[in-house]
Amino acid sequence: MDISSRTALQYKVKLCKHQGAEVRALGKNREAAMPTTVQAEQYSAPRKKEGFMSFRFVLSVTLVACLAGCANVQPVLAPTVAADPASGYVAGLFTKMKIQGYAFVVRPVGGSGEYVMPLGEDSALPKELSGQTVAIKLPPGTYTVAQWITYATLTKEISSRNAITGALRDRSFEIKPGTVTHLGSFDIWETKEATPRGLLTRMRIQPLPFSQAEVRKAFAATYPNLASQPLRCVLCTDTITVPPVAQ
Repeated sequence: MDISSRTALQYKVKLCKHQGAEVRALGKNREAAMPTTVQAEQYSAPRKKEGFMSFRFVLSVTLVACLAGCANVQPVLAPTVAADPASGYVAGLFTKMKIQGYAFVVRPVGGSGEYVMPLGEDSALPKELSGQTVAIKLPPGTYTVAQWITYATLTKEISSRNAITGALRDRSFEIKPGTVTHLGSFDIWETKEATPRGLLTRMRIQPLPFSQAEVRKAFAATYPNLASQPLRCVLCTDTITVPPVAQ
C-alpha cells in the first residue's frame, strides 16, 4: 500500500471511529495513540448579495487590510532542490480537504521573527491534498510551533490566529545544518454549519499515526536529493510518548 492509500485509509477510519481526542495507530502490534493537536470554532455573519460596485469596494478594502494582516507564507522547497549544508529543513506530511489555507507559525525560541509553514502546497485556489510532503528551509537554531493560522489562498489574508493547545504545545526542536526535522503526519479538515449566530466553521488539525520510517520514506520520495539527510520526527508513533488508549 502506497503512502497516499495508507493516508486515505487512516482518514476514513478516523472519521468513522475516532472523532474524539485520540486515534489508535493502525497495523499489527501497534497500540500507540496520537493526541489531538488543535481545533477551533469561528462564527461569521451571513453575507448579503452584492453588486459589482460593492464587490470592487470589498475587494479594495480586503487588499488594504491585507497589508497589515497577510500571511508571509514561506515557499515550499521544489522536489528537485539540492542539499544546502548550511541550512536545516522542517517538513510535514499532510492530508487536507479542499478548504482555505492552513499554516503553522514557527518561531525561534528566545528570538524574534517567525516563519509561516503552509500545511501542504500553498496554491492560489483551495486544493484537496492526500499524503503530500512539503518542506521549508530554516537557519540553524531552536524553534517551536507557536501558533496555527488560516488564510485566504488567493490574497493570503489571515482569517484566524489560533493557539497551539495539543501535542505540539511547548514542544521545541533543534534545527541543525544538513538535517531534517519532520513534524509528523496531519489531517486537516473543517465543517460549516448555519446557526442563528451565523455560519459556524469548525476547524481541526489531527496527527495521524505514522512511524518515523514511514514519514522518512515519503520525504525521500518527494525530495530525492535530500534523502540522505539525517531525519528526526517530532510527532511519530515511535518518537512521542502518550498515554495508552483505554481498553
